[in-house]
Amino acid sequence: VLSRFRMGPGALFWPGFLTAWIMVAASSVSCAAMLAVSGAVSWKMGLSVIGGVHLVLGLLEGIVTGTVLEAVSRSRPDLFNRLKI
Repeated sequence: VLSRFRMGPGALFWPGFLTAWIMVAASSVSCAAMLAVSGAVSWKMGLSVIGGVHLVLGLLEGIVTGTVLEAVSRSRPDLFNRLKI
């Protein structure tokens, strides 16, 4: 499935997008869990407020990350050359 994205359009956009979105979502859920364990907020409130807001913010972060990766790969493709072993 991932092999068709290897050299085509969006070869860097989608992996960058997904990585950024997942990292924002995971860090917000982690923060909500720490706040719930400490007793500062309830688990339900922390997850819905912090997690919910950051799921949407993660989409924006993913778009920015994917776009920057594509732009840099077009302007400086030498930065993305990999060693072939």
